[in-house]
Amino acid sequence: MQQLNDQTGTIYQPAQAVFEATRCIECYSAPCVDACPVGVDIPRFIGRIKMGDFIGADQIIREKCLLPGVCGLICPVERLCVQSCCVTEPLGPVRIHQLQRFAAAYAIEHNNKESTSIPSSRQKVGIIGSGPSGLAVASALMNKGYRVTVFEAMDSPGGMMTYSIPDHRLPRNILEAEIDAIKKRGIEIRTGTRVDPGELLEQGFSAVFLGIGTHKPVSTGIPGSDLTGVYQGLDFLRLVSDGSAAAPFGEEITGRRVAVVGGGDVAMDASISAARLGAKRIHLLYRRSYQEMPAIESEVSLAQQEGVLFWILTNPTRIIGDEQGRVRAVECREMELGEPDDSGRRRPLPVAGSEFQLDIDILIEAVGQRVDSELIAQLGVETDSDGTIQVGEYGETSRAGLFAAGDVISGGTTVVQALAEGARAAEGIDRYLSS
Repeated sequence: MQQLNDQTGTIYQPAQAVFEATRCIECYSAPCVDACPVGVDIPRFIGRIKMGDFIGADQIIREKCLLPGVCGLICPVERLCVQSCCVTEPLGPVRIHQLQRFAAAYAIEHNNKESTSIPSSRQKVGIIGSGPSGLAVASALMNKGYRVTVFEAMDSPGGMMTYSIPDHRLPRNILEAEIDAIKKRGIEIRTGTRVDPGELLEQGFSAVFLGIGTHKPVSTGIPGSDLTGVYQGLDFLRLVSDGSAAAPFGEEITGRRVAVVGGGDVAMDASISAARLGAKRIHLLYRRSYQEMPAIESEVSLAQQEGVLFWILTNPTRIIGDEQGRVRAVECREMELGEPDDSGRRRPLPVAGSEFQLDIDILIEAVGQRVDSELIAQLGVETDSDGTIQVGEYGETSRAGLFAAGDVISGGTTVVQALAEGARAAEGIDRYLSS
């Protein structure tokens, strides 16, 4: 089961999984369950692994988590279930995520039965976007007997899981196997199809769900951002993901000096991907300290292992080009931390007279992403100040029959949180249509 490789290269074989499972004390309070956004019954599935019932363990996980293999690989467990584990000594917390990905991969290898389609006789629901929230809504409504159709603008389903998370974090065989299992249940996913939510409501769909994510990158806006050799983080990762990392794109990176601006997961993914494409040197520029860095701790550690040079408390001020309009350097300024800002993190302030330059060939801006404001404006729904859609407790927007969840309401969240929001939105759609 090579797909179980994690960042340390560890592979859980059945005996190793059973040993790790025996470390779980199955505590009464189970804080790990409370820390899981979708509420997976962690002690129960680990108990099945203890007994050697690996398929049963996977089935328990799937009662709450639609994509167990995916979540076992990319969930920020350091902030969720593993952090909340009561077991600490002598080996540290139980590696819940590794047990989950083991069970998921074991089921993929050993349980190849065709999924049973559920007859659908109730109203039609259109789902726009096949990311985690859209898939969660589709699956939940399918279970309730609704006829669901998923519309995906890209050529492959999965949303940002497919196009923005590199293979070293999320192997494609795991993602594709779990999406295929969803499709086998009778859920239709129309890829390469753009639709208008309002038109769907007029064409016989009783409700429409929006799971369109945040695909618009945020630029630093500093001078020189338009030079050849400047990439947006998501665009860079899409080039890596869709195979363009082969020539000529791979040749663009190999042997080059790269700077990545940002401190989130996209910045880490871009840095690691550049390293594995053969970049000569990679500088990561982050304007705050390690304590404020939003990236998953394990991703930061992996980037450091790959040789990425971290320039903490450093902010780029301009990108310098050569006579041909290509990037040749980035000017930076040292920062210091002041009082907390609206995000709760200490505000970075420039240090006077601290400017310096780094010679580079490529710069990747990974400072965030946002919703498609033009599309949202066309929908005529209420939004927050950052352009994300305002929703009620069950994903209902200000427009009757239109629901939303995932990044389009949060501005950027985890896969497991999007799954949880999708499940709530499905409940909201069911309530709306039943009434």
